[in-house]
Amino acid sequence: MLTGESVPVDKDSGAPLGAGTVVVRGRGVATVTATGAESALGRIAALLDGAREPTPLQHRLASLGRILAAAAPWP
Repeated sequence: MLTGESVPVDKDSGAPLGAGTVVVRGRGVATVTATGAESALGRIAALLDGAREPTPLQHRLASLGRILAAAAPWP
């Protein structure tokens, strides 16, 4: 999931694994080395959590909202 493989990939003994790794054949034992924000998925989530610029659709919807608010009759 983390690296986007669409087919199973062989891992050597001792190779790092990411959260969500699935054992397709055989058995596996793993040691947790990081959780939450310290994990690879946590670092990716932190990168995506930064201030985002509004999308073009969001800009257009905001403009439409201003136009509708100005055109709406007041009670």
